[in-house]
Amino acid sequence: MKTYTIPERTSSGNLEYIKTHLSEISPVKKITCYQDSENFILENYDIQTSGVLATIESWSGNVLLCTGLNCGYGGEGPHATADVLQMLGVPTAKVNLVFQYSSIIVTFGNTGEYENMYVGEGFFSHYSGSSKTFSCQLDETCKVNPVARKVYMLNPQTSRPAALFRCLEVMKPIQMEFITGNDNSLISQTSENTFGNRREEMPCNLIVRGKVFILYGFVNPRDLLSLAQSISIYCNRKSLYDKLLWDNQEMRIESEEENPILFVWGLLKALFRPHRPTHKIVPLEMGGEQ
Repeated sequence: MKTYTIPERTSSGNLEYIKTHLSEISPVKKITCYQDSENFILENYDIQTSGVLATIESWSGNVLLCTGLNCGYGGEGPHATADVLQMLGVPTAKVNLVFQYSSIIVTFGNTGEYENMYVGEGFFSHYSGSSKTFSCQLDETCKVNPVARKVYMLNPQTSRPAALFRCLEVMKPIQMEFITGNDNSLISQTSENTFGNRREEMPCNLIVRGKVFILYGFVNPRDLLSLAQSISIYCNRKSLYDKLLWDNQEMRIESEEENPILFVWGLLKALFRPHRPTHKIVPLEMGGEQ
């Protein structure tokens, strides 16, 4: 599959390019369009540049990346999308849906004839209106990079817990990694600057790797272990730990039953001495079927 990006990024430039090169991309197999480009992190396309809002896939195996076509409102981008669909013979009643929905998928037969249109709402959205419901609103606490297939969340346990668990469902998780302590980070300083001043120097202390994308969490240290526990229960259907213990100046998480007296004594000792961070890597699989 060969992927091309339209050189001109404006809606009018995208439309003119498609008109000029329509014969080169025909017959069209599928058009995928979103109001917000971040949703392409869930699609199986090689997104080579930021701001891709639509893809046109041909039966010959080529994919055209469009930065000027989108949907979900009455602006220039959706009108350009509507013009492309009309050029391809999509019925007018279906074309008008472009202005109503933030997710559009149109399929065509192997000779280019219109077959079906599937409409819905995007998983990720910048739109905060009350008339539509999105699984994950994009704001200063959630950033998505569809090119690198990475999602960044700042304190998802308080800012967007439902969205975090919806991400776990769609990302097909395979591994969780976390590290305790304020001075430890699992990724470089450059990546940490994703949230600017809102991050308040908080390091990346949680990574959930999935088959679809990777989720990086910048979590308040006092909430990290409870969040890791929740993710383990949600994905693996079992607890990550029953209690926290201190041993040899190191905090460790355990699942076995321990002597309550020794457990309390370990916690008291921790108040009077520094401790090393706990670094864990835990296999994940949604549903707990390892």
